Amino acid sequence: MHFQAPPHQEAKLIRCMRGALLDVIVDVRPASPTYLKRYEIELREGDGRELYVAEGLAHGYQTLHNETEIFYMMSVNHAPDASRGLRWDDPAISVNWPRPIAMISEQDRNWPLLN
Repeated sequence: MHFQAPPHQEAKLIRCMRGALLDVIVDVRPASPTYLKRYEIELREGDGRELYVAEGLAHGYQTLHNETEIFYMMSVNHAPDASRGLRWDDPAISVNWPRPIAMISEQDRNWPLLN
């Protein structure tokens, strides 16, 4: 679950071009009434849906089919020093991923738990 810290916060627009994915966003804005609440949506090839991820929301996904292709547009360039994240298996957000986690980066495995 990725996001960028201020002043490099980013908005994203995501669309599934091929295959399918479960997309998850989590509110990481401490002053928000929906802080640490999550929203999940399945995006599929040909469904015509796109997901807008506003600034201040963490984002992650799991592909549901091999050969899935995802198209992203981001509002700002990546700023490595501003990169932040939430663990995919953090009990504080309790995402019920539909498939076993088969591949995950070292960085994503090492984000600290929230509690």
